[in-house]
Amino acid sequence: MCLMELMSKLLTFDENKLLTDKYELHYIQLPKFKRKCQRISTKLEQWLTFFINENLEEIKSMNNELVQKAEEELEYLNSDEEAQRLAYLREKAIRDEAAAMAGAYNRGKEEGREQGEKSKSFQIARKMLEEKIDIETIIRLTDLTKEEIEKL
Repeated sequence: MCLMELMSKLLTFDENKLLTDKYELHYIQLPKFKRKCQRISTKLEQWLTFFINENLEEIKSMNNELVQKAEEELEYLNSDEEAQRLAYLREKAIRDEAAAMAGAYNRGKEEGREQGEKSKSFQIARKMLEEKIDIETIIRLTDLTKEEIEKL
């Protein structure tokens, strides 16, 4: 089998290294794949051929719908400047939205933390008032204003 022969020659170590009981890491060097593989028979070999992308006729003759669709999409994007611009703008909008969501999440998290600290300060101030501690000491320890303490 072409891929198995290739894998043993491509890897710099003797055996595939088992990372965990669930994942294995395989290295495929595309230039070596291009030189060594004589026939394309598996889906992985078809995708590798697509990534190398030197022989369009070979890609078009493949019997893999997903590779065909990827090749058509790539050809469309490469041929039409307007499509390239729209694809760029779509990707930019997705990145901008993700950044805005992350910013909003961080702001909300910070505001929630501040509200929680303020609420805790009010609880402490109430207890201090119950213990008949003077207002100046409460202001100094809780960072609340005199008006906020008097409302309690």
